Amino acid sequence: MGTKDGAAFIGEQLESLFAQSWPAVDLWVSDDGSTDATVAIVEAWRSRWNKGSVTLVEGPRKGFAANFRSMIIDPRIDADYYAFCDQDDIWEPDRLESAIRWMEGENSDMPLLFCSRTATISEAGIPAGYSPLFRRPPSFRNALVQSIAGGNTMLFNRKARDLLAKASARTEFVSHDWWAYLIVTAAGDALHQRVAERRRAAKQRRIACW
Repeated sequence: MGTKDGAAFIGEQLESLFAQSWPAVDLWVSDDGSTDATVAIVEAWRSRWNKGSVTLVEGPRKGFAANFRSMIIDPRIDADYYAFCDQDDIWEPDRLESAIRWMEGENSDMPLLFCSRTATISEAGIPAGYSPLFRRPPSFRNALVQSIAGGNTMLFNRKARDLLAKASARTEFVSHDWWAYLIVTAAGDALHQRVAERRRAAKQRRIACW
């Protein structure tokens, strides 16, 4: 999870992460210089988090893309599956499990990426529609001209993370989600898109949520 001055909403997001049906979730938070109560809220969750670990680090303070890049290439983050996470989201309880169940039916030796549309709400919690429904099938050719899903809806396996880390160590990028779509499809591997995912307009295998 990349954070900066998200105190107004991050509590709700942490509650939704804690309510995930998947039992083992490690949360990695990179704070990019918050001046509000964001860090204090995350710290307060450490003792409550019985699904795994909560790790809080300082971000590079170069914008959201650089913040997520710093986590993509960080070798300390080790898991079977990885999910990008925004501070102002609210996740459905099966958000992680549904993606993992799809991946369990695929070839684990290839990079896999799951994504979906975003269901948005206003700051007051009023439904505000969905992100665009792109008609073209996911592919590298398509990735060259458009990004089909937000990073907040993405979950990928270890093979995809290794691929992303290797590519990200060599260059910077404008947007971590479009970058992930480009890299995984460039390798010719599997991408699955579901209908709807997050909300907010304004020996179990382990997952790391960034």
